[in-house]
Amino acid sequence: MIQIHFDQSHKYCYTQIPTRVHWMLKLKTSGAIGVPTGNINLVLVIDRSGSMQYDLKLQTAKEAAKKAVSYLKDSDYVTIIDFGSDVKVRYSGNFDKEKVYRTIDRIDIKGATNFYDALKKAISASGKKGYRNQIILLTDGQPTVGITNEVKIVDLAKKSNSPIVGIGVGRDYNEILLKNIALTTNGHFVHAADANEVIELFRIFAEDVVKGVSDVEVEIKPVQDVKFDFYTGNEKITALTQVDPPIFKIPLGILGPNTESFIYGAAIVPEWDEGDRRIAKITVRYRTNGEIKSEDIDFVVTYTRDESLVVNNINEEVNRNALAAKFGSEYSTAGDKVTIVDKIRSIVNTVTDPTLRKELNTIVQAHTKGDSKTITQTVSELGKGVTITPDKKKTKDY
Repeated sequence: MIQIHFDQSHKYCYTQIPTRVHWMLKLKTSGAIGVPTGNINLVLVIDRSGSMQYDLKLQTAKEAAKKAVSYLKDSDYVTIIDFGSDVKVRYSGNFDKEKVYRTIDRIDIKGATNFYDALKKAISASGKKGYRNQIILLTDGQPTVGITNEVKIVDLAKKSNSPIVGIGVGRDYNEILLKNIALTTNGHFVHAADANEVIELFRIFAEDVVKGVSDVEVEIKPVQDVKFDFYTGNEKITALTQVDPPIFKIPLGILGPNTESFIYGAAIVPEWDEGDRRIAKITVRYRTNGEIKSEDIDFVVTYTRDESLVVNNINEEVNRNALAAKFGSEYSTAGDKVTIVDKIRSIVNTVTDPTLRKELNTIVQAHTKGDSKTITQTVSELGKGVTITPDKKKTKDY
């Protein structure tokens, strides 16, 4: 199950002019979020190229792969693919622990990085009808042989009907490519700064396939004339513009056990007559225990002519967190980096979301050191978001 919490900066809005209402949606999973149901088809793709010999990365990957499959049952299906310059399917069949472990142990270092063909083979193996399909891809490098064009690789990923979890190890992998693949398939991208972290990451995602919450999607239906900005979250936000007002869909894919996911944004609320008004309906859908579940949230404000009610009833915690998320996600596109970093510094210590605070501090420190790779990685994790331009009227924003 998912615990869903929604909060907003303003309970009251102006009747005379538009109001910007910051909002936060928090999705939290517990440690035991389901039981094994149905059959799993797990495809493990392991990079065995030459650079995997350093820092015991391949050995760590093998141990991680064993962790991943240890959650499977005999009726589940597993495919093990390794790749260097060529791509090999080492095992394909119902889960047999002894045979699978022996297959993993036999993987040896060899070759360059034929990313495209490995992904193509994994997609082919993952389309098993009647199964919950999942691809887990571990690599420390960048495409070096075969088709290396990133656009073509992402286009290939779009053909996958299975979510892809991409785990980048070390410092020389192509994080933008891995993240785009994950977003395209409603999967996940994770950066493992140290190869030893991969064991735990594999365990979490493999457990999630068996026990977890998947196919998570947030849908926002605003009422007429209400505009939405998205400050953080999944970059694959889509607006269904064939309807008016547009409907926004935010696919989050998989949420692992004991995780929290936040989405921040703002609703630009037009002036209206006094009284309560629902400005949007928010629906969270997800799959758990083989069932589709959903929960609806009414985003409601109260219009008033009393300005003091508006000013004196602002939830400053939501306001600060949303603004901090906004500054963080704007960093990558800001022309004046110094100004945006100063804004982050001014607010970061008041942020109550610990993950957001850590990411913002990372941006500030990396900016000071000129560490562009860390900045790119952190801003990517914050999410670039999608901005829907509000009306060019004066808007009260506290």
